[in-house]
Amino acid sequence: MRKIFLMTVGVSLFFSAKAMAQQNVFYDMFVRETYKSFMENDMLTEEQKKLVTFDVFNDYFKKCGESEKDVKQASFCIVKNMLEYTKAEKGNNEVKAAEDIDRLVTAMGMAKEGANTTPKDEPVPEKEVLTAQEIFDKAVADENLYSLGNPKGSVIIIEFFDYNCGYCKLMNKRMREIISSPKNKHIRWIPLDTPIFGEMSAVVSRAVLAAGKQGKYAQMKEAVEKLSSPNKATLIKEAQKIGLDTEKLEEDMKSEEIAIILRNNQKWLANISGGVPTSIINGKQYRGAISKEQLEKLLKSPN
Repeated sequence: MRKIFLMTVGVSLFFSAKAMAQQNVFYDMFVRETYKSFMENDMLTEEQKKLVTFDVFNDYFKKCGESEKDVKQASFCIVKNMLEYTKAEKGNNEVKAAEDIDRLVTAMGMAKEGANTTPKDEPVPEKEVLTAQEIFDKAVADENLYSLGNPKGSVIIIEFFDYNCGYCKLMNKRMREIISSPKNKHIRWIPLDTPIFGEMSAVVSRAVLAAGKQGKYAQMKEAVEKLSSPNKATLIKEAQKIGLDTEKLEEDMKSEEIAIILRNNQKWLANISGGVPTSIINGKQYRGAISKEQLEKLLKSPN
């Protein structure tokens, strides 16, 4: 935790003291110390550490510091560029690159920043003190939230996720496989669309929730999760494929009802200080992408 804290403070200091950092000696020493903290973090695998050389790190550090004025946006600029770099190095392997970027976000101390990032057109959620059990109870009772699997299942899992999160995609894939099994008809899965990685994440979530108003939340959710980099055009294309009225979809995306759902989900996630994916199973909180084997144990029927 100390290294993550130092990394976050370091990035903040760099952008708030930019003029000072322009002095070559100070800048070089500062970046090298920041890079050292970054590389010593155990959230990175040895393979990933080999990819992120000092020159690569230094290059993105400079580029993003020059192009972004806001500390948070500059931090995400670094992460975005790192993603493009790891994708290129791994032969454009989208899944592996998505895993890399999640690790990079965490290692750079940006996971907490991301969890508190609200899209520009969304009001900042108010803070409400709730426990994981209380959040679980509220989600289970909320008739505006969608359920997959058995809507009356005795074992319930709620999951906070973002469509631009690689580990979330892995978690959702595992959950879909589990609830599709005949032996798991006792499971109710409540996915909580929680866009924390910028405006496009919010657009995707609004589109999927809007599809739900036409009775096709599950179909749209599954279609979107297969996209490597969803945007407005690809969302409309997928909506057409599954037979949605796209004019109604775009209109419903702007609805206050959907905005309230997203705000509530973000507020709940902020309460339990979780990144994504975060799950609550029958009142108990679990962070990160749970393995399929562990999920099956946690979601086992009590009978």
